[in-house]
Amino acid sequence: MDSTTGRYRVSTESGSQYIVDLDASTLLRLQGTAPPSATDEDPPPSESMRRDGSPVVLVGIREATVGRPGHFLLDLDEPDVRATVRATTTITSIELLDS
Repeated sequence: MDSTTGRYRVSTESGSQYIVDLDASTLLRLQGTAPPSATDEDPPPSESMRRDGSPVVLVGIREATVGRPGHFLLDLDEPDVRATVRATTTITSIELLDS
């Protein structure tokens, strides 16, 4: 992700999606279900993470490139913790939601 403004949907291999709002400096994770494989007709949901479904403060982005795992720096408003790194599975797509 090379932009500094806008809202994006970042989809990952696990099926989770992240709504990255660079204007509001927030990240929203939507827990997903991995795409079905040849051996698994009913894929399991991705792992649940703290604050799923709630926007959190986005401090920075270390990596957000299709074909690579994502790394987001978040402020989860935890005492004595400056930032938390949220790592994703491999990013499969990045879509601009609005400009």
